[in-house]
This record gives sequence, structure tokens and C-alpha cells, in this order.
Amino acid sequence: MRKSQYVFIIMAVAYIVIAILNLREWVTVSENILFGLSMSALFSSLSDIFSNIVGKRIYQNEFDYIIKITSDFLAEKISNNPLNSLIDIRNVKQNVENISKGYKKAVHPNEYCKRKVNVLINISSQICFILSITVFILAPFHFPLSLFQNSYSVLATLIAFAAMCFNLYIEEIIADIIQKKTHFFNDTQLIIQIAYTDFMDFLNSHLYHYENCISRANKQEDEYDAHT
Repeated sequence: MRKSQYVFIIMAVAYIVIAILNLREWVTVSENILFGLSMSALFSSLSDIFSNIVGKRIYQNEFDYIIKITSDFLAEKISNNPLNSLIDIRNVKQNVENISKGYKKAVHPNEYCKRKVNVLINISSQICFILSITVFILAPFHFPLSLFQNSYSVLATLIAFAAMCFNLYIEEIIADIIQKKTHFFNDTQLIIQIAYTDFMDFLNSHLYHYENCISRANKQEDEYDAHT
């Protein structure tokens, strides 16, 4: 589900108008509306949190997978020719692996996106987004929301603010992962590329041409089985 930017701008304009009218005492903002706004903000923040959690998991796995492929490439070069006059290949391999501790568990991004946990978190994000819009629409009506007292509005507001702060924390983690990935391609990748010009072809073939790699691997296995 794509969150339309127009939905949020309409919400923003509508409630700015309401705030101005309430300030001039032309309308009265009831407890019902305040609680609805707090709940809408809370569900919207939760939706962003779930969405960013999935994003963080996907970005981290993709970066780990790049490190894994790079490590495998260097390991293959070491086994064929451990000496290279341009770089200390063993040291480079060690430095690459130190960038990410969980690279051994990484899988191809196409497979990782299909994992049930990521699908469920995405569904949770969509549900929270729908609830945020629903509460926003129902807030002006004297529905069950009128049963809540002022303390519930305060509680919902505080939790919504806490959720917003937590969401910003996750976004900082995502930015850090992206920065590490950028540093890898702008620095480490160039060092390896100087010594081995076929590195990027190897990496891209595994990262962006995964189906071809799987097909070749299956073909090699079939040929091996046929000879044995």
C-alpha cells in the first residue's frame, strides 16, 4: 500500500483550519477530537515503525550479502593465488568481514523479502495506516471515543510521541547502514577492483542476476551428478 502524500496534506490543512477556528472560538474542539487525533498520530507512527523495521532488515541483509559475496570472491582468489603485488589480499578479506558481523547468515535480497516475518510486519504497517485514517475520520463523531476521559488522550499523545522518537531512531540505523554501503563502494570496492578487475562483474552477477547464477549452479550440479 502506497501512502498517498495528498492524504496527509489534506489532514494537515484541515486541522490547521480547525485549530484557527478553535482559537477564535468559532468551533469547539471536544475531547473526542483530541483523543482521535492522538490515536491517529499513534497508529501513523506505528505504521512508520513497522515499515522502517522491514526496511532496516532488508537494507542490513543486502549489505551483509554484499560482504558475503565479496568474502567468497576473495577466498577464491586466495585459494588460486594467495600473493598479489597490488594489495594484501588476506588483510583486505579480514577487513571486509569485520565490516559486518552477521554476513554469514545473509541470503539473496530476493529471497529475504519473501520471508514470512517481513510480510507480516508489512501487513501490520498497512493495518496501522488504515486505522490511523479510520480514527481520523471517526474522531469528530460522538462514537465510542466519547467514553474516554482526558487522561486517555494524554496517554495516547505521550505514547505517540515515544513511537515517533523510536521511529527516528530506526531511521538513523537505516542511514548508518546506507552510509556503510556507500563507503564500501566508494572505498573498499575500489581497492579490490584495482587488484581484480573482474570483481564487480562477480558481485553484480550474484546480486542483480541471481536467477542466472542459480541456473548455472543447478546445471553444474546436474553435470556433476551425470558424471558420477
